[in-house]
Amino acid sequence: MRPSLPASSLLLAAAALLVGAGAPEETPRNIVDVRAVLAGAPITTLHAGDMTVTIALPDAVHGFYRGTRFDWAGMIVEARRQGHRFYGPWFDGIAPNIRDFIDDGHRLIAGPQTAATGPAEEFIDPIPGYNEAPVGGTFLKIGVGRLRKTDALRYSRFRSYAIVDNGSWRVRRTAQTVTFRQMIAPDASGYGYIYEKMVRVRSGGRLEIGHRLVNIGNRPISTQVYNHNFTRFDDRDIGPGVSIDLPYPLPESTATPHLASVKGSTLSYLAPLAAGDHVTLSPNSVTADPGTSGFTIAGPGGMKLRAASDTPIIRAQIWSIRRVVAVEPFIAIQLPAGVEKRWVWRYNLSANGQHRSKNHSEN
Repeated sequence: MRPSLPASSLLLAAAALLVGAGAPEETPRNIVDVRAVLAGAPITTLHAGDMTVTIALPDAVHGFYRGTRFDWAGMIVEARRQGHRFYGPWFDGIAPNIRDFIDDGHRLIAGPQTAATGPAEEFIDPIPGYNEAPVGGTFLKIGVGRLRKTDALRYSRFRSYAIVDNGSWRVRRTAQTVTFRQMIAPDASGYGYIYEKMVRVRSGGRLEIGHRLVNIGNRPISTQVYNHNFTRFDDRDIGPGVSIDLPYPLPESTATPHLASVKGSTLSYLAPLAAGDHVTLSPNSVTADPGTSGFTIAGPGGMKLRAASDTPIIRAQIWSIRRVVAVEPFIAIQLPAGVEKRWVWRYNLSANGQHRSKNHSEN
């Protein structure tokens, strides 16, 4: 949730109790329980074999996610397979005055920009049109829409920006797929796009997320997109039994050897993370080879999440707090006017079936 570090840097550190990407967070006010948000949100459910995937649909009034940070299309709330639960909310509630998130050891409260789940994607660095827009002008946040620039400050993913144009959304569903299409027509700024995302489930625990981005304006679109991959296993906290494998060696030294260790291409958690513990690692061996785009996150009880893209990544980051662990791979996007880009992430969710979630029964 903090801005990604350069690929050559390394940070493994425990943060303060109030973790919030910079200044200390305020006391949360007007908290809304995440269960109430989900109960009122439009969703769709995909089925294939023994896997069920629940996806929140974009909706400016009742949607599960209505922030201006993450892409509104295809936000996976949870996946269930073999009696186990993958993903799921890692926060208990949402408070409008929280910038990032706050954890007092009992409840974890997220701000409206951060309150996302599953393979949440964000288009960032740079933001098309932000730097050249005057105060009061507009810029693009792909997957959200056209936003209002409120002041001359640097763009922040943790701030709320007024949505001027949420675009035209179209959602098509089948038993195993849901396809989202958003169009932001060009305006006087010269920026516009068509964005499509398809989420597909297949037998054997396979999940695919395909993308198509078309520049329909007359200005080039230069940006990056990363997938936060908010990963949970049966709603358990992060600790021993959880590990991350990448297809290249990781830095060997750590600043918090009591929390996590690195050996070769594997990061392993040694102790349960507590409120305030924050383990982050920026690998420095990313290459332009598509073979380095994958990763595996292993959880307790033999649960595993494997992912790989058909497109090279330019950098990656590992991020974790006590409720959630994430691998965040970045893809570069350079689109001249009239050009499109396609990319796919493929996941496999597996479990040995020996441990069942105490909160969920088998489908």
